[in-house]
Amino acid sequence: MKENVSKELSELISDIEKRQRRSFIRTVMVFVVICAIAGIIVFLSYKAVSRNLKEVEELKKEYSNIQEKANRLQTEVDKLKDQLSMATQFAKYEFEGDLALTLKRIASLYQYERQHLLLQDILYWQEKKIGWKLGGRSPQEGFDSPSFAAFMLEKHGLLDLPAFEASSSARLREIIPPIDSPEIGDIVFYSLGYTMFYFLDEGNRQYVIGMTPLGIIALKKEFASIIGYGKINY
Repeated sequence: MKENVSKELSELISDIEKRQRRSFIRTVMVFVVICAIAGIIVFLSYKAVSRNLKEVEELKKEYSNIQEKANRLQTEVDKLKDQLSMATQFAKYEFEGDLALTLKRIASLYQYERQHLLLQDILYWQEKKIGWKLGGRSPQEGFDSPSFAAFMLEKHGLLDLPAFEASSSARLREIIPPIDSPEIGDIVFYSLGYTMFYFLDEGNRQYVIGMTPLGIIALKKEFASIIGYGKINY
């Protein structure tokens, strides 16, 4: 009798242990599955966040590019407005005389032979349409007003210094002797920094010619405030 009870008890304990093991295994499996699902969710969430962050960065970059283009366009618009304003201003003072006739008149006066060659050369560069460039020092690069004047003076042997050393209005005023009244081929200095060559047309009308932001143009002498004249020894 005791043996049967002991055997039944042993079988019961064994059965309980098996159930506990199965329950533990199921718990572990459920835990593993939950962890796996959680891992997959985290991974997918990370990928989604990474993708979204990448898209945000791309949008930021695209916005930056658009803003940069907009700034460039605005700069161009402002430049065009300035050019239009200058063109309007210069149009009021544009010299309407015939420069070809002026050239012929100067050529007929033997004392102005070198001035004739200078004006002829200026008109040549005008025809070539060399452009304005602040600080420019060559026909390929372009010129500003004083650097073009320095270039022409050096080219015609009328400047003691190399043009690049005298390419500012202030420097030209230092090295060119001042005079009270200009003669044909002399320099006129303006408060706006323009440095122009002085000439008379066949009707003795005064005009100046030189580089401006709109290129080489001839203007009435009073187109801007004059601060002095420079004597060129031809």
